[in-house]
Amino acid sequence: MGRPGPGGVADIDVGQDAFTLDNPACEWFGLGGAARVSAGGHTWAIGVAEVIVPGNDEAGGGVAGSGAGVAVWRASVRRLVAALAGAGVTATCSRADGPRYGALDLDSNLPDVRIAVGGPDVNPWTARLVAGLGPAAADVTAWLAAPGGARIWVPAAWPRTEVFTASADVRGDRALPVLIVSGANLPTAVAELTADLGDAVIDAELAGAAPGATAPGGSGPHDRLLGSHSVALLNRGTPSSLVTPDGTLHITLMRASSAWPAGVWIDGIRRTVPDGSCFAWQHWSHEFRYALAAGTGDWREARFVVAGQEYNHDLLACETGLHDGPLPPSASLAEVSTPGRARPAALLSALKPHGNPLASGQPGRPGRGAGVTIRLRDAGGLPAGPTRARVSLLHGITAAQVTDLTERGGGPAVEVAEGRALIAVPPAGLVTVTAQPRPGGLAEPGVAGGTGIEPVQPVFTRYWLHGKGPAPAGNLPVAVHLSPDRVTLNAPSEDGLAGLCLAVASGPDPVAGEVTLEVPPGLAVTGPDGIPAEAFEYALAERGHTSWDLLVAALPGTKPGRYFVSARTADDLGQVLEDTALVTVGEPPAPARGMPREQLEALLVADLVARDAEVEVAVEPAVLEVAPGECATLAVRLVNRTASVIRGESQLVSPWGTWREAQPWSQGFTAGPGEAVRLGYTVALPIGARPGSHWWALAKVMYFGRVRYTQTVQIRVTG
Repeated sequence: MGRPGPGGVADIDVGQDAFTLDNPACEWFGLGGAARVSAGGHTWAIGVAEVIVPGNDEAGGGVAGSGAGVAVWRASVRRLVAALAGAGVTATCSRADGPRYGALDLDSNLPDVRIAVGGPDVNPWTARLVAGLGPAAADVTAWLAAPGGARIWVPAAWPRTEVFTASADVRGDRALPVLIVSGANLPTAVAELTADLGDAVIDAELAGAAPGATAPGGSGPHDRLLGSHSVALLNRGTPSSLVTPDGTLHITLMRASSAWPAGVWIDGIRRTVPDGSCFAWQHWSHEFRYALAAGTGDWREARFVVAGQEYNHDLLACETGLHDGPLPPSASLAEVSTPGRARPAALLSALKPHGNPLASGQPGRPGRGAGVTIRLRDAGGLPAGPTRARVSLLHGITAAQVTDLTERGGGPAVEVAEGRALIAVPPAGLVTVTAQPRPGGLAEPGVAGGTGIEPVQPVFTRYWLHGKGPAPAGNLPVAVHLSPDRVTLNAPSEDGLAGLCLAVASGPDPVAGEVTLEVPPGLAVTGPDGIPAEAFEYALAERGHTSWDLLVAALPGTKPGRYFVSARTADDLGQVLEDTALVTVGEPPAPARGMPREQLEALLVADLVARDAEVEVAVEPAVLEVAPGECATLAVRLVNRTASVIRGESQLVSPWGTWREAQPWSQGFTAGPGEAVRLGYTVALPIGARPGSHWWALAKVMYFGRVRYTQTVQIRVTG
């Protein structure tokens, strides 16, 4: 059996057998196949393939010199690569005269098979391979030259245990087994190979072996399937895995990045946990659970995909007393079945309100929250044809329609019978459907808890600069931006002007409103006509935008320093949306492209120093001791060293599993020039906290597109 690649593990049978597909919930290795090899009794497994194609001028079959022919040729190869992926085989396409794929010092993984498209007459790489087969070369050449073409399986020259080593380099012609595909019309031969993948079986002739003979070099006890059963090791989680050539299955316990990106610090002074290690390391107790499953046939017949999902999703139950209610004694919110099969061949991947009503904060708005979204994925693994899945919801379904992954409509209607939707799931693929439940079946989704808006206002529209992940509540139906984000005024002067552009853009719906500017004392912002700019009205169609050109100047007597000009508007949730531009007075210009290297480096260093000096942040005490059942306070002290008001947000960061002990998780702040602000976080321990245990915490401070972290403090549970 071959090792699994990123796209899965597959069997290629010389004669007949099946491919297999990887699953993140479990790993498996086959101890038996659906059929046996017709020549030599051997079965080979593949997971990662390199498809080697001849150049356009060498492909033959009416391709050379024809633009239409070249398009047909490329399309046939593209469909082959897609079919391999559908069968679980990750495929990389390369040219015969190009470099080979398979060196660990260059590639992130290695192929375990090559597919050479074209015989020796059209593919130079195939010609070199066949020439090196020795006595078998003549027979292979004759097979490939047959009028109808052929598929020849050429085993590797060495056992896998000798090839796949710690410093493996499998770029040699005979380092890997090769499937050669030939034909007078090569696009047709490739299309026939693609069609043959419909049952996850590739039929081929074995090079150099008469019927019943042992296959040539490269065959060993681990190059074949030994029985008609398969075994799977199930794990809870999705770590990496590996099947080695000797048949041993390896699963990583856990993964944590101490290098890029988690271990690379870009925001101010580098911070670590109290022991000096990286935050990405998982400093808490871990539990690992595994299960062993077995079944007849390959992984498809043994239903390992479903078994892995069931193992990763515990049955949730809630015990209640006897009571009257509108629901029957037993009911299912959603159920997926496959007609004619005892266990479903499609898995429920998502069941949610249509669109994103919770994030938008407007569940009743047309187009948001209209029905539910159902996403299914194929669990059968065979690319022969779609799986017919039957989906039912509580109280039934009245109508359904296929959408794309972003839940946009326009797809075909789905058949609905007796309140159930009959959905065709693509082979090895996903399908997304919007369904309309019967009245009373599913309640209109609402905003659970709170007001449905961001707890800290205003909302910074370039939120990604704060490293907070997804878009804020409301998904920014309107955005305001000032650009560039920094301008420099060398000295206060009537002639010292800098340009700014104020822009407003709308999302999927029309918006109208007003943008107001907040200009700090010492600066003046005007339009091109010299009139002071204070407010601008806008009315935009969906996905529209508008902009205004502005000029900023330092007034006489303005002291050198860093000033922030703010632009604000509001969304239909009542949130304040804000963007800022930094205006420096009396500082060197901002680093720019095209500067001499020495000047650029000096400006970058000076800018980093000036940015770090904008705000002082610290958390205290360095060690916080709390007894079980009691509480204490962590204080974050912030001092604004800029020449204008800053607004931002402070979040408390601590290891997973400790988040409930410290409140609030996030809080906003406003600090005037030179003002010090103190933010308090309450750490409350449950009565059952274990004395002697400890963890760390720090504060992440964000303002105007900047991020600062305090030093870490240690929280100890006293006896």
